[in-house]
Amino acid sequence: MKLSVIIPNYNNGEYLSKCLDSVLSQSFQDFEIVISDDCSTDNSVEIINDYLASHSNIKALFNAERVNVSRNRHLAIEASTGDYLTTLDSDDFYYHHQKLELEINVIDHFIKTRGTGVCAFSNIAIVDEHGRFIQQQWLDSAISEGDIFKGIFSRTCMIPRDFIFPRKLYNETGGYDPRFNLYEDWDLKIRLSRLAEFHFSGIVGIAYRRKGVGLSYVPVKQHVNALTEIWEKNRELMLPEETDYINEHFFKHLDFINKNQQ
Repeated sequence: MKLSVIIPNYNNGEYLSKCLDSVLSQSFQDFEIVISDDCSTDNSVEIINDYLASHSNIKALFNAERVNVSRNRHLAIEASTGDYLTTLDSDDFYYHHQKLELEINVIDHFIKTRGTGVCAFSNIAIVDEHGRFIQQQWLDSAISEGDIFKGIFSRTCMIPRDFIFPRKLYNETGGYDPRFNLYEDWDLKIRLSRLAEFHFSGIVGIAYRRKGVGLSYVPVKQHVNALTEIWEKNRELMLPEETDYINEHFFKHLDFINKNQQ
């Protein structure tokens, strides 16, 4: 099973080696890494070129001009060759050395037992800017699996990140929507979860680096507007029996953002 690990980058030279090393040291090795650099002005390009010179399974794109995060990821996916895809932000890293192997095992299990492709994900470790553990994002016992469309759309369950999914599904969804710079990944996950089940690997596989940049650094109105636009775009995907639940909890989420950022 050939896997493409998609790493968009912009000015994350401080963290890029840690990110790349965490992928290269995985127990599963049948992958390529595709880095798409969005006109970095730090030392990212130098670091990327060093890795290109020493690792034949890494390829890189260097954008001629800045593009948004959705377009940057999509360009890397277009340049990749794997039947399966996974994304990893360049300031994050794999927390468990078997992250890819165990998620691939989940996918293989469902292909062999049910003949269907699924998306496979792991739990998330929140780390500080130096990579030090802060907390596990979710208790394993609270993680939802299977058909989690309703939970993802309503934002009431753990929303997986950096999971493995079939390229075929990415193409069927239409891919990342270049109109969105906020919550563009949530938009894709809504559409993926309508097409396929999500299943848990059982491990904490991803380290998400918390650097102090959050809601307070982007006006609340932008968050609310982006969430609302994505809800409007995808609302036709809801089944009649899901509509009330999704709408009720989604708009409670918007209220929560507004109240807690005033």
